[in-house]
Amino acid sequence: MRVSADELHESGKYELIETLDYRSMLGFVVKYIKAKKPIMRAFYVFLIITLLVSIFFSVLLINNGEMGIFGLLGRAVLYMGLSMLPIIPIHELLHGLAFKLMGAGKLIFGANLKEMIFYVTVDRFVLNKKQFYLLALTPFAVFSVVFVLLLFAGDLYTCWIASLLLAFHTSCCIGDFGLMSYFSTRGKEPDLYTYDDVCTKTTYFFRKKSQ
Repeated sequence: MRVSADELHESGKYELIETLDYRSMLGFVVKYIKAKKPIMRAFYVFLIITLLVSIFFSVLLINNGEMGIFGLLGRAVLYMGLSMLPIIPIHELLHGLAFKLMGAGKLIFGANLKEMIFYVTVDRFVLNKKQFYLLALTPFAVFSVVFVLLLFAGDLYTCWIASLLLAFHTSCCIGDFGLMSYFSTRGKEPDLYTYDDVCTKTTYFFRKKSQ
């Protein structure tokens, strides 16, 4: 049975361990992306691999005479800028799909443009640790699979674009991994819970009290 937000606060079975104001999200995430946790090590290893793959295809294009280095850099900046228009909304929609698969109600989309943070949430919908990991990893997994498949599906130029966007989207996932890193810092406790209060723009983190 799903735990409710009211139950977290009122049952006496759970302990509030952290609150997070949406306006402080960037500082919170930065703190935990620096944590030396396996989840962050895995993220950085994958990000480095994507960057190396992108560099590999870039070198092939230059060596084949298909593009000069300045033309390549210019197009790389252009493609990453343009790709933000579809990638960011689709990324958030995939988070929303994960919410819906877990039985959530109305999706609420938002952004903090000052900190360039975009999000989707469901008011007072409680997630446990495993559910939060599923929510956080869904866009990363979907985009990574799509772009990796494209690396083998086209000509050299198409592969270069796919490698570029793979690296770009991976870097965009750092906030999701930072939040998972926060859960990781709480140890191996399985009974961790979180929910968002949209009215107060606050995220709450609880853990179940030991018996």
